[in-house]
Amino acid sequence: QWLPFARAAATHGLSGVLVERRGRGISPDEPGSAYTLESEAEDLASVIATLHHNPILLGHSFGGLLALAAVANGLVRPRMLILYEPALPIPGPLAGDHLGPFIDLLESGDKEAALVHGLTHFVRLSATEIRIFRKGPWWHTCLEVIDTWPRELAAVDSASFADLAAVD
Repeated sequence: QWLPFARAAATHGLSGVLVERRGRGISPDEPGSAYTLESEAEDLASVIATLHHNPILLGHSFGGLLALAAVANGLVRPRMLILYEPALPIPGPLAGDHLGPFIDLLESGDKEAALVHGLTHFVRLSATEIRIFRKGPWWHTCLEVIDTWPRELAAVDSASFADLAAVD
């Protein structure tokens, strides 16, 4: 979904690298694999290491948390760090006690019910907002990547805001 942004930036002389995270796009999600915030931060650092310059790093949602973790852990030192709606557990756990029932729904094969559960308890949408959301293109996009949500939510809940806030 970031390709239009990259194309628009290119018209202003900016080049970009779009990082496809594990389990997204054509990258397979290996059930049972130990994908963690740290391993994905190492993936990001590996991509950045291939560049011939010190980039501006832009992260959105879980990608914002990932970018911040990579910087906080000293894996990357971007020229600039831009976080757009990062998934930070500032008021407390994002998934908390709702993660178990969400995983149960996924394991039962009911991705639609899992998505409704996630939108209700993690995103905190109302029933009316979910009905509207269901009619748009993002519903199917979320269903395609919902299997990655448990590990991402667990990573968000385990992230230490105090440690991440120390980034200079």
